[in-house]
Amino acid sequence: MTHSKDEPDIQPGFSSKAVDQSHALLRGAVCRHGSGAAIRGRRSGAVIDMARLVLALLVSAAAASGALAASITNAGEGTVTLTVVEKGTKVNVAIDAGATETMCPAGCFVTLPNGDRIGLVGNETVEIKNGAALIK
Repeated sequence: MTHSKDEPDIQPGFSSKAVDQSHALLRGAVCRHGSGAAIRGRRSGAVIDMARLVLALLVSAAAASGALAASITNAGEGTVTLTVVEKGTKVNVAIDAGATETMCPAGCFVTLPNGDRIGLVGNETVEIKNGAALIK
């Protein structure tokens, strides 16, 4: 049996009928979708899938960075005001009684109502009561 240069030699264990059927299926798939359209469609679909994957990773990273921030809870009876210095920027943060704020994902210094100054790296849980902090 002779083969054109486009057709592979039949491997042992495969009948020529099976090979002919697979060739017909492949030709039919190309004919139904147009020449090369299926390949281009898959390629653009892969780009869209890759973009979705990158977006999902970015969203996950953003969510994870928030999870690594310090969690500061006001366990006292009144509102407390903290002075937070993060990356050279000084901000006053008011935390109501019973409320929790998440801050300092990259670390910061916090001045407490009693004047104490603490350094946070961004993964602590801090409880403030009567102006003093308990770092867990």
